[in-house]
Amino acid sequence: MKVLHIITGNDDGGGARHLLNLCLNSKGKMECTIGCIGTGALYEKAGDKGINRLLLSPKAFLGGDAAGIISEGGYDIVNFHGAKAFFLGKFILRKLGMPCVATVHSNYRQDFMNSRLKQLFFTPLSVSGLRSFGYFICVSNYIKNLLSLDGMEGMKFVVPNGIDLDECRVSVDAASIRKSLGIAGDDFVFAMVARFHPVKNHATLVKAFSRLRAEFGNVRLLLVGEGELRPHIEAMAGEGVVFAGFRENALDYINASDITVLTSLSEGGAPPIVVLESAAACKTVIASSVGDMPHIINGGSGFLVDPHSEEDIFLKLREAYLHPETIKAMGENLNRYVREKYSMERFCSSYYDAYSTIIEDSKGVRS
Repeated sequence: MKVLHIITGNDDGGGARHLLNLCLNSKGKMECTIGCIGTGALYEKAGDKGINRLLLSPKAFLGGDAAGIISEGGYDIVNFHGAKAFFLGKFILRKLGMPCVATVHSNYRQDFMNSRLKQLFFTPLSVSGLRSFGYFICVSNYIKNLLSLDGMEGMKFVVPNGIDLDECRVSVDAASIRKSLGIAGDDFVFAMVARFHPVKNHATLVKAFSRLRAEFGNVRLLLVGEGELRPHIEAMAGEGVVFAGFRENALDYINASDITVLTSLSEGGAPPIVVLESAAACKTVIASSVGDMPHIINGGSGFLVDPHSEEDIFLKLREAYLHPETIKAMGENLNRYVREKYSMERFCSSYYDAYSTIIEDSKGVRS
């Protein structure tokens, strides 16, 4: 099966990692090409990893030239990912003559929370583009339900994220990571791996952590990531907060922590990639009770919090700190659960089955 994925070339978030995992691990089932709208981090990574690439410009979509370029590729199906791809896809879907599907990675109404102007302008364009599709792949049941609530008609498939735990490798040991960041070996470290975006809710976490730090001097909060809000969070952060910036192998930093924290106001992916990587390092998580998370994290594998409640986050941080042996057992439980439910084989097979159903169904639609 020959598949073309359309996505912005500068994507470096969870959607990009989701797609790279699919392309790299579905060989034998699918021949994948990533059609990048412009260059950037994802475009470069795809080239470095030997994945087929196709470079497209926004003008090619708006003028209709992209339809001809794609049609010449002989693809069986075209998969669009992300707000920009959804909007630009609207201009060529009817010209392609082949089945097209949108993979929805996040709550599309919150993608532009970092800018009121962008939210007012780009969100309606993204939603308008989504309404052009008749097939949807949803990374969680939460996203599937959101589409239905917004009246998005069409066939919907739920394909959660996946991971190959046996292929996850720590490249730098925990002691070296801690030393490089000025963190003592006996410090208790909470790590959050997330871009600095309003939806990730760093501010509430930092406020809750400052209360814990006032009580216990040997706790540290390690923030891994970049984004527009980083200067604001740095300005409000007190002692004990460490900013590591963007790191290619986030697993090393998760491994160097005692527990992972994810206080997002919403999470599209189920589970988020950082939860899967935490499981790979046998670390448990303190995660927001949003989306599909209540079906993934339970009392034996982690902690759920109300992301709007500084008090709840503080209490869960405190409970984790006071019970190190308990969180170690939780991390092992999470590892076993992820190994059983979210394998890379299941992830790729679910995509293949969805594509096969869409291709077969589209024959009847076109006839």
